[in-house]
Amino acid sequence: MYIGRFAPSPTGVLHYGSLLAALASYLDAKSSQGLWLVRIDDIDPPREMHGASQSILETLQLFGLAWDRDVIYQSQRYRLYQQALETLTASKQAYPCTCSRKEITQRSGHNHYDEHCFTHPFSEVKSAHAWRFHNIHTKICWTDGILGEQQRYHPDLADFILKRRDRLWAYQLAVTIDD
Repeated sequence: MYIGRFAPSPTGVLHYGSLLAALASYLDAKSSQGLWLVRIDDIDPPREMHGASQSILETLQLFGLAWDRDVIYQSQRYRLYQQALETLTASKQAYPCTCSRKEITQRSGHNHYDEHCFTHPFSEVKSAHAWRFHNIHTKICWTDGILGEQQRYHPDLADFILKRRDRLWAYQLAVTIDD
């Protein structure tokens, strides 16, 4: 069964671009006799606006966009993200990283991570650190509904962050687990 979803971040009221994206995903799901789900991506509290989640849901309802299951709030799923991180760490696919953006740029001349903490592991992490996924695949392949088969090389995918230095979950881990 086809499952579509709309996943806004509650950083403000729903703007027209997001409403258009919601409508497109809703119509795509419904035209396939599928489900349309809503997930609130509320994993970055410093950027959230108080009351935005409720406002977004009310706007969707006002425009007749009804979701088919309970709304999922990422802020209620931290246990699942922690379990995933522990599994990845146990299989040596995730590792701690103390590198700042400035350090990465100074070492490599650009802002693409250079696997420093993976290739130079430390025995005990004492300072603030992020958790990174050791990604050996930096090429993305997909089928676009209009353009057909696509592929792109993305150096930003190299060892991306799973959990930030400020202890907040990274979007990449959360959405992978949720989707």
